[in-house]
Amino acid sequence: MATYFRMFDAGEQWLDASGDPYSGGKLYLDDAGTSTNRTSYKDNAGSVAHTNPIVLDSSGRIPSGNNAWVVAGDVKVILHDSADVLIFTQDDYVAQGDNSAVGDGEWVASDLVPTRTANAIFTLPGNNTALFHVGRRLKLVDSTTVYATITVSSYISLTTLTVVVDGGTALTAALASLSYSLLSADNTSDPGRPRNLTMVNDGAVIKFGADQDVALTHVADSGLNMSVTGNNAATLSVTQDRDDATHGPYLNLTRYSASPANADNGGIIQFYMENNANELFAAAQIYSKAVDVVNGTEDGSLIINTMKAGTSTTAVTVANTGLTTLVGLSVSGNTTLGDAASDTVTVTADVASHLIPSADSTYDIGATASRWRQGFFDEMEIGANTSLAASAANAVFVGYAGGGSEYGVEIKTDASTGTAVYFLHGTTTVCGSISVGSSATAFNTSSDYRLKENVVDMSGAITRLKTLKPKRFSWIADENSELLDGFLAHEVDEVVPQAIHGEKDEVKRDEDGEVILDDDGNEEMALQGIDQSKLVPLLTGALKEAITKIESLEARVAALET
Repeated sequence: MATYFRMFDAGEQWLDASGDPYSGGKLYLDDAGTSTNRTSYKDNAGSVAHTNPIVLDSSGRIPSGNNAWVVAGDVKVILHDSADVLIFTQDDYVAQGDNSAVGDGEWVASDLVPTRTANAIFTLPGNNTALFHVGRRLKLVDSTTVYATITVSSYISLTTLTVVVDGGTALTAALASLSYSLLSADNTSDPGRPRNLTMVNDGAVIKFGADQDVALTHVADSGLNMSVTGNNAATLSVTQDRDDATHGPYLNLTRYSASPANADNGGIIQFYMENNANELFAAAQIYSKAVDVVNGTEDGSLIINTMKAGTSTTAVTVANTGLTTLVGLSVSGNTTLGDAASDTVTVTADVASHLIPSADSTYDIGATASRWRQGFFDEMEIGANTSLAASAANAVFVGYAGGGSEYGVEIKTDASTGTAVYFLHGTTTVCGSISVGSSATAFNTSSDYRLKENVVDMSGAITRLKTLKPKRFSWIADENSELLDGFLAHEVDEVVPQAIHGEKDEVKRDEDGEVILDDDGNEEMALQGIDQSKLVPLLTGALKEAITKIESLEARVAALET
C-alpha cells in the first residue's frame, strides 16, 4: 500500500510580487528533473486525484480546502498565472515527511538560467520575484561557487536580481546556474553567518528524529505546537550549565500592551486532556494577572484554575496579600502558617475535622493579652485524669488527679467582691449565683419577691418536720467512710419535694427511651440528689411554731406562779 506525503496545505496561499493572490493560477506538478506529470491527491489515502494543473481559487489557494498529497520522490513545481504565463519553476521539491527524496541539503537547484548583466546583477526568465525575493540566500555557480544575498528583486519582462556576494566577489560571464535557500528570505544558508530562521507557510512543520516522531507545527496566527507520535514521552527541556548563583535557565512569558490596565491577564500555561468523547478540555490552567499597573506600585498575582463540573474554576490565587483557595486546601506533612509575632490567619469557613495538638498538654489557644472573645461548644472536657471519663451528653467535664494541691475548678476575681458564677434560665431569667467576698463564698438562689406569687405564711411546719426521718449512714463507694448524718432522698421527697432532684429507683435512658447499660451489662442509675438548704424554710417555720408554743407555756407558767 502506497504512502502519501503532504505536498501543499489547503491554507497555503500563492501571491505575486505585489502580494495579490494568483486567482485562477495553474499549479503543475512533474517528477523532478522531467516533464512527466506527477499525480497529486486530495487525501492521504490517494482516493481522489487533483487535476494537473491544479487551478487555484480566487484567494490563490487550492480549491475546496483540500491539501495536495503525493507519493514519495522529488517533485518539480511549476506555477503559471491564469493566462498560462510561466511564473516560476522549482525542481527537487521535497514533500513533508518524505525521507526518500534526495535534495542538496539546504539548497534547491533551479532550472532557470541566469544571465549576468553587471558585477552584482543578473536576470532570470519570467516573473520569479515571489520565489527570488529580497533577503533570500543564493548559491551561484560562476567560475567558482559563491554565495550571495538578494537585495533588489524586480520584474519588467524579465526578473532582475541585484545581489551582494559574500566576500565582495564580482559576478562573471561564466555564471551558469543557481540554487536558492530551502527555507526563507531571512534564513542563512551559509553556516558561517547566523541569521533568523523564517518559514512563511502558515502550516509549516519541522520534524525531528529518524522516524520523525517529534514535530513543531506552526498554527496560523496563534503559535507553535510540539507533537510526539506513538507512545514516546513528550519532553521539552531547557538546560543551562553555569557555575555561579545566578538564576537560569529562564522561561519568560511576556505580554506587551499599548494600553495596560488593572486585571489584564498575562501568560498562561494550559494542561489539556481528553474526555470520554475524545474531546480536548483544559483540565488545569496557570496564568498571571496584573493587579496594579501603575508605575512604581505594580502588583501581580498568579492564578491556578481547575476544571470543575465542566467549568474552569479558580482554585488558588497567590498575591501579595497571601494565598487564597476557593475549592478547599488539603495539606499533608508538617505545616506552619505565619509568624505568631506578626501574622494573622483568618478562617471564615466551617472547620469539618478535629483540631488535635501534636503533643499533650503543650500548646495554648489564645494568650494572656490575646484572648478569644466567645467560645461555643456542645461539650467540654477539661483536665488530664486518664482514670476518669466524661459521661455522655455532659456539657462540661472536669477531670483532675486530686489528692494534692491541684483544683478541679479555680475561679478568681480581682475585686474584693463579685459574682463568680451566674445561673440563668433561658437567656435572661436569673436563677442563682455564686458570689465571693474578700474571705467567704455565698451560694445564692433566687428569692426576690418580684418573682413570686400566691405568698402566704407557713403553718403546720412542726407536723411536717416531725415526718422527716434523719439517718446515720456511710457511703458504699468509700470503704473508710465514718458514720454521717443525713437523709434518704426519697423520704424527704414526701415532705419537701422541692429539695429533691430525680425520682426513686430511676435509671438512665437514651433518646429513644431505651435503658442505658454500663460495661458490665447493668442498668445505669439516675441517682437522686438533695438540696438540704431547701429544708431551712421548714425548719424555720417549725422553730417559730415551737417558739410560739414555748412562749405561750412560759406565760401560763408565770401566771400560775403568781
